[in-house]
Amino acid sequence: GHLPRMIAGEHVEDPGFELGEDAPRNRDARLAQEARWASTNIDARHHFSVREATQVYRPAILDALDDFYVVRMLTRGQQQAWDGTCVLSLLSADLMACVVDMAMPGQGPLVATFITREHQRARVARAQGKLASA
Repeated sequence: GHLPRMIAGEHVEDPGFELGEDAPRNRDARLAQEARWASTNIDARHHFSVREATQVYRPAILDALDDFYVVRMLTRGQQQAWDGTCVLSLLSADLMACVVDMAMPGQGPLVATFITREHQRARVARAQGKLASA
């Protein structure tokens, strides 16, 4: 069964399949592709499919997704206006990136990425609001 996941206190929508699992709706297309490939001369030992890769690297992929959601949550806390409740908002973006990188090596650059993305979303929303009111 598929259980909903809670990552960094957020409910993550269950996609309804496991990594590497073949979706039933893809069965006919996969069988047709297998038929087209049946006459090819390829050493399968050198071919590593995406499905096999996701099965082998599933733990690392899930860990990376967990890190992604944790960094997103921390960055949202750091970006909110100080209201006396979230001390993360007292940290600069650079300091937050250092904290994240110490806790999750290599993930520090995500802080700037999330901040940039949220600023871009806000600009787009403002522009769309101005267009709608014009």
